[in-house]
This record gives sequence, structure tokens and C-alpha cells, in this order.
Amino acid sequence: MAKNINFLSPLNYKLVVGKIPNIEYFCTSVSVPAISIEGDNPTYSTPQREIRVYSHKLNFSPLSITTIIDENLENYKEIFDWIQDIVFSDDNTPLEKSSDITLLIMNSKNNTIKKMRFTNAFPVAIGPLEFTSINETVEYVTSTVEFEFTDMILE
Repeated sequence: MAKNINFLSPLNYKLVVGKIPNIEYFCTSVSVPAISIEGDNPTYSTPQREIRVYSHKLNFSPLSITTIIDENLENYKEIFDWIQDIVFSDDNTPLEKSSDITLLIMNSKNNTIKKMRFTNAFPVAIGPLEFTSINETVEYVTSTVEFEFTDMILE
């Protein structure tokens, strides 16, 4: 079996969010969350010293997505409405307000080689919209959305 020695390009990806399909066309960056082992660093005691051992809990930082805002603010409104639906709902079933998010990672020939699925994701923050008239060139308005999720599955 030949080894693939090509580097992973940061340009070859596609993002799919079931609850807000328009984000796929406007997503400009995705920051895959950091993963760490959570806990108070338990120790195993030996006659010579305390040996740190691992915990049994994973900690994920939020999934961060940057998107260009479309002219009619439709993709911003989708996220805004989703956040409001979560906050102003009397519903006690939070998983019904969530959606899986899938990051398709592609190779140099734009074929999907891996999928990262973030289960039961929901938005927890949407960044500001900054308008300015001092730029000499058009820099389109972007916003960053942060999502919490249950699990990250690499397929």
C-alpha cells in the first residue's frame, strides 16, 4: 500500500449543518475544537512518589465557525432565530433544539477523505456584525458562531 505524503490543505472542506443549510455556502472558516482530558489529575501513590494518571472525562472547547453574512442577513437570522428558540422556549427536551454538524474534509482532488461529526450541536454565541466606511476596499461582513456539542466523531 502506497503512503499518501500530501499535506492537508485548509481550503478543502465543506460544512453541513442540518438546522441551518445556508451556512454551507457562506462558511469561510471552521476551527476544530481542542480536546483535553478533564479532571483533577488523580494520582497513584508509590513509595517513591505520586504518579499522575489520566482522568476518564474528555473536554471539548466550542466548535467555532466564521461565516460571511449574506446581503439579506438570512444566514445571520437563521442562527439568531435558533438561539432565540433555545432561550425563549419552555421545552424541556434540549436535544430537540440541537442539530448534528458535519465537517467534510477533502483531499487535493476534492474527494471526501474524512468526516468530523459534532453531535447534538447548538449555538451558544454569535459574534458582532461590524460595519465601517473607512476601508478602501470592500471587506464583507463576517461573524463567528460558537457551538457546544455532545461528542465529536471522526469517521
